[in-house]
Amino acid sequence: MKSSFRRQSWLIAFRVLLLLWTVVYPNAAVIAGSFENGLGHWREFAASRRSRSAVDEHRHLRASVFASLAIGVPLPFCSVASTSPAADYCARSRHFPPRYRPSLG
Repeated sequence: MKSSFRRQSWLIAFRVLLLLWTVVYPNAAVIAGSFENGLGHWREFAASRRSRSAVDEHRHLRASVFASLAIGVPLPFCSVASTSPAADYCARSRHFPPRYRPSLG
């Protein structure tokens, strides 16, 4: 019984370390790198209309994913009814050959 508990704790520890190394560390490195020039990069981002538009579209897409998950309806059925530019882009991409379709997952 004790060896099973040890094996399970090692597996959990391995998963946590893998998660830290593959998700937390790269994100922390990117965030730290964005401050290498003080707030210059952040000011440039805030001044760019395209950057703000991309963030807004990302928020809309993320909200639609969470909403479809919450109500239990597959995302393509939710996106068809949406009139956002992201939904229009997804609808147009259905007609692309499979190898040229954008990756949404």
